[in-house]
Amino acid sequence: MRMKTSAAVLCFLAMATATLAFWDKSPEKKRDEIRQMKNATLAELYKLRPEAANLIKGAEGFAVFSTKGMKIMVAGTTSGKGVLVDQKTGQKTYMKMAQVNVGLGFGLQDARLVFVFQNRRAMEEFISQGWDFSGKGDASVAAKGEGQGAAGALSFMPGVLVYQFTQNGLAASLTLQGTKFWADKDLNS
Repeated sequence: MRMKTSAAVLCFLAMATATLAFWDKSPEKKRDEIRQMKNATLAELYKLRPEAANLIKGAEGFAVFSTKGMKIMVAGTTSGKGVLVDQKTGQKTYMKMAQVNVGLGFGLQDARLVFVFQNRRAMEEFISQGWDFSGKGDASVAAKGEGQGAAGALSFMPGVLVYQFTQNGLAASLTLQGTKFWADKDLNS
Protein backbone atom coordinates (compact mmCIF):
# COMPACT_ATOMS: atom_id res chain seq x y z
CA MET A 1 0.00 0.00 0.00
CA ARG A 2 2.86 2.35 0.82
CA MET A 3 4.34 1.78 -2.64
CA LYS A 4 0.99 2.66 -4.29
CA THR A 5 0.82 5.89 -2.29
CA SER A 6 4.39 6.79 -3.26
CA ALA A 7 3.65 6.08 -6.92
CA ALA A 8 0.52 8.22 -6.76
CA VAL A 9 2.43 11.12 -5.24
CA LEU A 10 5.16 10.83 -7.90
CA CYS A 11 2.54 10.80 -10.69
CA PHE A 12 0.87 13.89 -9.24
CA LEU A 13 4.19 15.74 -8.96
CA ALA A 14 5.10 14.84 -12.55
CA MET A 15 1.76 16.15 -13.84
CA ALA A 16 2.04 19.34 -11.76
CA THR A 17 5.59 19.99 -13.02
CA ALA A 18 4.57 19.51 -16.67
CA THR A 19 1.58 21.83 -16.21
CA LEU A 20 3.65 24.54 -14.53
CA ALA A 21 6.28 24.37 -17.28
CA PHE A 22 3.61 25.19 -19.87
CA TRP A 23 1.97 28.00 -17.89
CA ASP A 24 5.31 29.72 -17.18
CA LYS A 25 5.74 30.70 -20.87
CA SER A 26 4.77 33.84 -22.77
CA PRO A 27 1.41 33.83 -24.60
CA GLU A 28 3.14 33.80 -28.01
CA LYS A 29 5.31 30.81 -26.99
CA LYS A 30 2.18 28.96 -25.79
CA ARG A 31 0.36 29.71 -29.05
CA ASP A 32 3.38 28.50 -31.04
CA GLU A 33 3.52 25.22 -29.08
CA ILE A 34 -0.21 24.67 -29.66
CA ARG A 35 0.18 25.35 -33.41
CA GLN A 36 3.06 22.85 -33.57
CA MET A 37 0.97 20.25 -31.72
CA LYS A 38 -1.93 20.90 -34.13
CA ASN A 39 0.27 20.39 -37.18
CA ALA A 40 1.86 17.20 -35.80
CA THR A 41 -1.53 15.78 -34.80
CA LEU A 42 -3.07 16.49 -38.21
CA ALA A 43 -0.05 14.91 -39.94
CA GLU A 44 -0.50 11.77 -37.84
CA LEU A 45 -4.25 11.72 -38.51
CA TYR A 46 -3.72 12.05 -42.28
CA LYS A 47 -1.17 9.23 -42.15
CA LEU A 48 -3.59 6.92 -40.30
CA ARG A 49 -6.75 8.08 -42.12
CA PRO A 50 -5.88 9.77 -45.44
CA GLU A 51 -9.59 10.42 -46.12
CA ALA A 52 -9.67 12.72 -43.07
CA ALA A 53 -7.76 15.40 -45.02
CA ASN A 54 -10.68 15.93 -47.43
CA LEU A 55 -13.20 15.71 -44.59
CA ILE A 56 -11.41 18.49 -42.70
CA LYS A 57 -10.77 20.54 -45.85
CA GLY A 58 -14.51 20.61 -46.59
CA ALA A 59 -15.59 21.31 -43.00
CA GLU A 60 -16.66 24.65 -41.51
CA GLY A 61 -13.77 24.31 -39.09
CA PHE A 62 -11.80 21.98 -36.88
CA ALA A 63 -10.24 21.95 -33.41
CA VAL A 64 -7.21 20.04 -32.18
CA PHE A 65 -6.52 19.41 -28.48
CA SER A 66 -3.69 17.79 -26.56
CA THR A 67 -4.74 16.34 -23.20
CA LYS A 68 -2.91 14.82 -20.26
CA GLY A 69 -4.66 12.97 -17.48
CA MET A 70 -4.01 11.09 -14.30
CA LYS A 71 -6.19 8.64 -12.37
CA ILE A 72 -5.41 7.49 -8.85
CA MET A 73 -7.66 4.93 -7.18
CA VAL A 74 -11.21 6.33 -7.49
CA ALA A 75 -10.71 9.81 -8.98
CA GLY A 76 -8.97 11.31 -11.95
CA THR A 77 -8.45 14.58 -13.77
CA THR A 78 -7.44 15.56 -17.28
CA SER A 79 -6.47 18.96 -18.61
CA GLY A 80 -5.63 20.15 -22.08
CA LYS A 81 -5.11 22.93 -24.54
CA GLY A 82 -5.88 23.37 -28.20
CA VAL A 83 -6.92 25.57 -31.07
CA LEU A 84 -10.06 25.84 -33.18
CA VAL A 85 -9.62 26.99 -36.78
CA ASP A 86 -12.53 28.54 -38.71
CA GLN A 87 -11.95 27.29 -42.26
CA LYS A 88 -13.94 30.13 -43.84
CA THR A 89 -12.26 33.07 -42.07
CA GLY A 90 -8.94 31.56 -40.97
CA GLN A 91 -9.63 32.80 -37.42
CA LYS A 92 -7.89 30.79 -34.69
CA THR A 93 -9.43 30.48 -31.23
CA TYR A 94 -7.15 29.05 -28.53
CA MET A 95 -8.97 26.94 -25.96
CA LYS A 96 -8.63 24.94 -22.75
CA MET A 97 -10.30 21.77 -21.53
CA ALA A 98 -10.68 20.01 -18.20
CA GLN A 99 -12.22 16.70 -17.20
CA VAL A 100 -13.02 15.04 -13.89
CA ASN A 101 -13.90 11.38 -13.66
CA VAL A 102 -14.77 8.90 -10.95
CA GLY A 103 -14.18 5.16 -10.99
CA LEU A 104 -11.53 2.65 -10.10
CA GLY A 105 -8.21 2.94 -11.89
CA PHE A 106 -4.62 4.06 -11.83
CA GLY A 107 -2.42 5.55 -14.52
CA LEU A 108 -1.52 8.38 -16.84
CA GLN A 109 -3.10 9.22 -20.18
CA ASP A 110 -1.77 11.31 -23.04
CA ALA A 111 -4.31 11.86 -25.81
CA ARG A 112 -5.17 14.19 -28.65
CA LEU A 113 -8.62 15.09 -29.96
CA VAL A 114 -9.53 16.40 -33.42
CA PHE A 115 -13.04 17.86 -33.73
CA VAL A 116 -14.40 18.29 -37.27
CA PHE A 117 -17.25 20.82 -37.42
CA GLN A 118 -19.48 20.18 -40.42
CA ASN A 119 -22.08 22.48 -38.85
CA ARG A 120 -21.28 26.22 -38.41
CA ARG A 121 -23.75 26.67 -35.55
CA ALA A 122 -22.13 23.89 -33.48
CA MET A 123 -18.68 25.39 -34.15
CA GLU A 124 -19.78 28.90 -33.15
CA GLU A 125 -21.40 27.58 -29.95
CA PHE A 126 -18.21 25.67 -29.15
CA ILE A 127 -16.24 28.94 -29.46
CA SER A 128 -18.63 31.31 -27.70
CA GLN A 129 -20.12 29.13 -24.98
CA GLY A 130 -17.67 26.26 -24.73
CA TRP A 131 -19.11 22.82 -24.21
CA ASP A 132 -19.88 21.21 -20.93
CA PHE A 133 -20.36 17.45 -21.03
CA SER A 134 -21.48 17.06 -17.44
CA GLY A 135 -23.85 14.26 -18.43
CA LYS A 136 -23.00 11.20 -20.44
CA GLY A 137 -21.12 12.03 -23.60
CA ASP A 138 -20.12 8.76 -25.17
CA ALA A 139 -19.58 8.59 -28.90
CA SER A 140 -19.64 5.71 -31.31
CA VAL A 141 -17.74 5.04 -34.50
CA ALA A 142 -19.34 6.82 -37.45
CA ALA A 143 -21.33 4.52 -39.67
CA LYS A 144 -20.12 3.91 -43.21
CA GLY A 145 -23.43 5.29 -44.42
CA GLU A 146 -22.47 8.76 -43.17
CA GLY A 147 -19.92 9.13 -45.94
CA GLN A 148 -16.64 7.57 -46.80
CA GLY A 149 -14.67 10.44 -45.25
CA ALA A 150 -16.30 9.87 -41.86
CA ALA A 151 -15.03 6.28 -41.55
CA GLY A 152 -13.03 5.97 -38.35
CA ALA A 153 -14.34 9.22 -36.86
CA LEU A 154 -16.55 9.29 -33.78
CA SER A 155 -19.87 11.10 -33.91
CA PHE A 156 -21.56 12.35 -30.75
CA MET A 157 -23.78 15.15 -32.10
CA PRO A 158 -25.15 16.12 -35.52
CA GLY A 159 -22.54 17.78 -37.71
CA VAL A 160 -19.58 17.17 -35.39
CA LEU A 161 -17.11 14.30 -35.72
CA VAL A 162 -14.17 13.52 -33.45
CA TYR A 163 -10.95 11.58 -33.86
CA GLN A 164 -9.19 10.57 -30.63
CA PHE A 165 -5.55 9.44 -30.49
CA THR A 166 -3.73 7.66 -27.71
CA GLN A 167 -0.27 6.11 -27.74
CA ASN A 168 -1.92 3.12 -29.45
CA GLY A 169 -3.37 5.10 -32.38
CA LEU A 170 -7.00 6.00 -33.09
CA ALA A 171 -9.49 5.16 -30.34
CA ALA A 172 -12.71 3.31 -31.10
CA SER A 173 -14.68 5.11 -28.40
CA LEU A 174 -14.74 8.49 -26.70
CA THR A 175 -16.13 9.49 -23.31
CA LEU A 176 -16.61 13.19 -22.62
CA GLN A 177 -18.42 12.78 -19.31
CA GLY A 178 -17.47 15.58 -16.93
CA THR A 179 -15.52 17.46 -19.64
CA LYS A 180 -15.59 21.20 -20.26
CA PHE A 181 -14.10 23.18 -23.17
CA TRP A 182 -13.74 26.98 -23.15
CA ALA A 183 -11.89 29.81 -24.92
CA ASP A 184 -8.55 30.76 -23.36
CA LYS A 185 -8.87 34.49 -22.59
CA ASP A 186 -5.12 34.94 -22.13
CA LEU A 187 -4.17 33.46 -25.52
CA ASN A 188 -6.99 35.12 -27.48
CA SER A 189 -6.39 38.68 -26.29
